[in-house]
Order: sequence, then structure tokens, then C-alpha cells
Amino acid sequence: MKKTLILALFLLAAASSASAVDFGIQAANTTDDESTTGTNLFYQENSLSAWLSTPLGDWTKFSASGSYTFKATVSDGTTTIDPFRYAFDLERLSIEGSYPDVAGPSSILAILAGRTECADPTGLIFAQRTDGAMATLYYPHYSVSLQASYLGLQPKAVATNVISEDDQIDAADSDVHTAPPRFEGMTSANFNELFWRQDLTLFILGQFDMRKNPINKVNTQYFGFSLKGPVFSGLYWGSFATLENIMTSKGGASANYLSYMAGGNIRIFYPPLLGFNAQVDIVAASGKTGSFETFRPITSNPLGVAFAASASNILYADGLFFVKLGDTVQFGPRGAVYYRISTEALNIYGFSETSKDLYLGYEAGATIRWRPIADFGLTGTGAVFIPNTASGGTFESSTKPYFKLQVKATFSI
Repeated sequence: MKKTLILALFLLAAASSASAVDFGIQAANTTDDESTTGTNLFYQENSLSAWLSTPLGDWTKFSASGSYTFKATVSDGTTTIDPFRYAFDLERLSIEGSYPDVAGPSSILAILAGRTECADPTGLIFAQRTDGAMATLYYPHYSVSLQASYLGLQPKAVATNVISEDDQIDAADSDVHTAPPRFEGMTSANFNELFWRQDLTLFILGQFDMRKNPINKVNTQYFGFSLKGPVFSGLYWGSFATLENIMTSKGGASANYLSYMAGGNIRIFYPPLLGFNAQVDIVAASGKTGSFETFRPITSNPLGVAFAASASNILYADGLFFVKLGDTVQFGPRGAVYYRISTEALNIYGFSETSKDLYLGYEAGATIRWRPIADFGLTGTGAVFIPNTASGGTFESSTKPYFKLQVKATFSI
């Protein structure tokens, strides 16, 4: 199958004119040293990826990309090869087109089908690779979009969909190689510069468990909005809120719960001062308090660098800025502080299940980027999370600080 796919891509590229085909190859090396689970882990990852894009007629384009990745983990002197990463990964295979005046003058219909990246307007509920299709109808001042996908064809190593008890079991099962079998769909409407140059987006997002006989079936729907735009030149703001409906079914008993997530950010750009740009984010995702249940995102992406909690029973504030140190170097320090919304215990290393404190701790770190030429880049990231180990704190007194150091080099042709 791999040889057939590679041959098909080669023939497609050869059939197109040389000037119309855009393609490239990238080699990457990532070295990672971290201690976020009480054990020091050393990762070595090397990947070789290729991508190709070519037009198919006047309005349609074909895109494909894939990679081979080798990943080894060293823990307590034992080296383990990750079987899911030491394989060919088809990252993108899509056809997309933009068709003008389909639904009247000044309209554009954009259609995308295949394997692509997809995210909700907040980027915190659903942000991952999917297999599906999306159609967006654009007008000068607004657009509407409809998207649907199946998540169960993605390799488990690149998908973090852990919503139910069944998902946790599959995540720990070495015989399960793909992501949970879930269907996802989203519809949204975006209004450009609705008032005072502010953009409003309304969205409905849902995911549904497609297992035949799950232990605990969990379906979730999200109803939300985002509002963002400039305050004045160089200063921008954004906000969002979403209400989640959680539907569970276990042992013949069904239940419905509500949860929420809300947040905002401020971005500042001042290029005359060493290309200065900064951002501050504040996010609150509900825990089990009163009539609300713990918020469950579809994609459990980590909120921090060393601290790996996701948008669930969390309140955090995060700030960072970047400046240019010469023409080829960027430097950016970062800091974040974390609280939990409810006293419900978090499933992370060193957590104290008896603590009633809400303060979790703080994280500090920095990133440095060096790009001497357009095709080569080097990025170093480091962070340390200091947990709240005070008397009665949210972490056991013996819990050590989490840390993570990562160096990544990429070369493209």
C-alpha cells in the first residue's frame, strides 16, 4: 500500500507541468528531556517528511504530505522504540477548491475533502487531524461553514481523544492502534466587522461515540461564540464562551450534564521595539461544582509546556512575549499560573486527593528561535512547573517540580 501511494503521488506530479507543482522535503530532529510524571524521560525523534501540492484545473488543488518518524524513549536506563511512530504516517491527503459566484454575485464556495487539520474557533475544544469534508460559503461580510469528519482512522500516537472510560481503556491497550471511533461535526457562522471592526463567530460542535457496545457511552455538544478584533493600532483582543451538553449512557442508565468554558486574550504588537509582540490569555473550564459537570474537550491538548493539564477543571492565566535579537534570532520568556475550579482531584502526577486548596502552581520558561537561512531553523524550549506542595496544598509534599527541555532542528528543501 505504501509503495502504491508513493507511486501514485509521483505519477500525479509527473503528469502536471513542472511549473505548477509545488513540493518539498523536510528533515527534523527533536531531542526532549523531561520529568513530568516523577520519572526522568529522554526522547529522541527523527523524521523525514515530504509534501506536494498541484492544481487540478482552474479552481481545484490536490495536496498530500507524509512522513517517516523514528522515536526512542530512555527511562531508567531502558530504551523503548515507539511502534506507532516508527512507521509511515499519511499526514495530509486532500482535494480543495474555490468556486466563485456559485451562490450569487460576490460569493465564493470553498470545498475541502480528505485528511486535513481542523479546529474549532477557540482552538481548545477540538484541534487535530481529521478525515472528512468541509464546505464554506463566503460573502463580503459574512460566511457560513459546515464540517464533518471521522476520527477513528487516525493513529493513536497523534490523536488525544480521551473523553470516556472506553477511551482510557483503549489508550492503555497496546493492541489498539487507532484513535477512538468517534464522529465529529461542526457548523459555524462568521460575521466580519459586525460592529467597531469586531468579528463575531457563532458555532455548534458535536462528537458522537460510534462503538457498538461501549461501557460508558459519552456524546458531547458545544454551543459557543467568539468575538475578536482591534482596540487600536497594535492592540487586539479576543473572547469566547461555550456551553457543553454531556450525554452519558452506562448500564442502561442515561444522564445529561452541563459544563462551560470561557476565556479571553490580549495581543500587543510594537515592531519598532525589537519586533516586540506579546500575548496574555485567561481561560476557565468548569469542574464539578453545583449544577455544572467537569468540562470535557474533544481533543485533550496540554495547556502548558511542563504542566500537561488540559482544558478541564482549570483556571489559568498565561503570558508571553517575543523580541528579535538581531536578524535571525527570536527570544521569548513565558509565565503561567494555574488553579482548579472545583476540589475534584486531577489525574496528574503527585496530586493530593485530600487537598481542598484550589491553587495548583506556576510555570516559567522561555523559547529561543534561530533561523540563519530560510530552509534551516533551530528552536529551543525550556520550562519548569513549581507545584503547590505547601501544607494542605494540591500536591503531595514529596512531589518534585516538573521540567521539560526540548531542542528541535529542521531543514527543508
